[in-house]
Amino acid sequence: MQSLSRLDALAAAAAAASLVLPAADRRLAAPEPRKITAVLIAAAQKEGKVSCFSVVELPVAKKVAKAFKARFANLSVRVERSGAERH
Repeated sequence: MQSLSRLDALAAAAAAASLVLPAADRRLAAPEPRKITAVLIAAAQKEGKVSCFSVVELPVAKKVAKAFKARFANLSVRVERSGAERH
């Protein structure tokens, strides 16, 4: 019996993955954005704070939080970096 070369093994793995990944892509897709409604804003104001969990770099997430705070001054914003490389 002839053994597979490394290239043949990689090609077989890529072919197998191509059968599975399209379904995984749909499951991993970002959810649709939720509309900002008066009810949502009222609930946030009642709580008094929002948390922003992000995988983007912390300086970028902080800029987003600052823009949010400018629009909703009465809410405190907590930024949490949730990626593998936390700063």
